[in-house]
Amino acid sequence: MSVQKKVPGATTSDGPAISVFGGQNPQIFLAWKNASDNTVWWSAYDNGNWLQPPSQVQASTSAGVAPVLTSAGPALGTYYDQQGDPFLILAWQDESDQTIWCSRYNVETGGVWTAPVSVTANGGEPSLSTIISTGYTIITWKGGADNTVRWATSSPDSEFGEWTSGQIQTAQTSSRPTVFIGDGGGGTLAWKGVADKTIWASSLSSDLAWLPQARVKDGARTTVGPAVGASDLGFFLAWKGESDNAIWWSGSADGANWGPQNQIPLVATKAEPAMAGDSKHGGPIYLAWKGESDGAIWWSASADGVTWST
Repeated sequence: MSVQKKVPGATTSDGPAISVFGGQNPQIFLAWKNASDNTVWWSAYDNGNWLQPPSQVQASTSAGVAPVLTSAGPALGTYYDQQGDPFLILAWQDESDQTIWCSRYNVETGGVWTAPVSVTANGGEPSLSTIISTGYTIITWKGGADNTVRWATSSPDSEFGEWTSGQIQTAQTSSRPTVFIGDGGGGTLAWKGVADKTIWASSLSSDLAWLPQARVKDGARTTVGPAVGASDLGFFLAWKGESDNAIWWSGSADGANWGPQNQIPLVATKAEPAMAGDSKHGGPIYLAWKGESDGAIWWSASADGVTWST
């Protein structure tokens, strides 16, 4: 098996987004900004193949249906609602201003995405994570007018699109931060510093409170935002190298104490990579990235964080 495989029909100008319903027969989902315009596209991997051709994200509007448009890479999450229906949730920055929008899609019934709902007017390129079994969602982004790491949460008990927002006062970044929350309630947030290329992280306690930030072990450094994900094996962090285009990774049992950094062989990117896993149902950790020299989207998976293949 190869270390990486190309997602057929997918080209992007930014880092892609990835999410997964795990278990023995995982369903993997990708979303990305198109390479040649501002439209957003998505695809699903099921039973050993990517669905072809990819689908353009079309959302409901008062006038009917319209394509979702963005100026940067989108964010993607998976969850089950209170009735047990599987959903995708997509977040993106508007193509013409700093508004972050979100929409969702019922995987079982298909159709179009729901009417976009505004998360914030002071946003940037977002990342998001969900608690798969409840639908609790957190979106993070760099403030549109400053370098503060900001966040918004949505409870499964509220109507879709009702957000509670805040900011992490001491966390500053020049790139998109990234977040993962697990079904146990814990999680981690990672970001690139402002004045340097150091990667910082803050873990999320089981009562959803952010703990003090700290540099990732071994001086992990990058020129773009990192990626974070988790499975039943623990937390994983991936990033583009500081002085090269290689993709590096580190693992953590608790999202706070990170192990040594390791290079994933034979893969490279100039953009932010993306990671996803399912801490509820288990399975591999998945990685997706934009090609180093073109707009192709590549993907790989690892059952242990050490050996990567497709």
